[in-house]
Amino acid sequence: VTGESPLERNLLSGALSVLKRTSTLAVSATVAYTLANGVRLNQRKTVHCETAASTPHGVLTPATPVGFATLDFTTARGGAELEWNGAGWVIVGISGTVVVA
Repeated sequence: VTGESPLERNLLSGALSVLKRTSTLAVSATVAYTLANGVRLNQRKTVHCETAASTPHGVLTPATPVGFATLDFTTARGGAELEWNGAGWVIVGISGTVVVA
């Protein structure tokens, strides 16, 4: 769609878009996020915690993670870069404070 932003901003909880390149999180207390399977080989997904408050735990659970189960965003400015390898989401990089479990 022409003019559509590749970014979804300040998600409070719920499903992250696999059609948007980047999602930013607004984490307050303990909240859950999900990420469906990718739609094409080598698809990248950036997840960035923009704000965090009230003992934050923004737990992201991909439908098909490879080599991990969840990512826990506990501070603002934490981020993760994921890539869909055709079989699941692989962690390409982590920045800031993100707990990988």
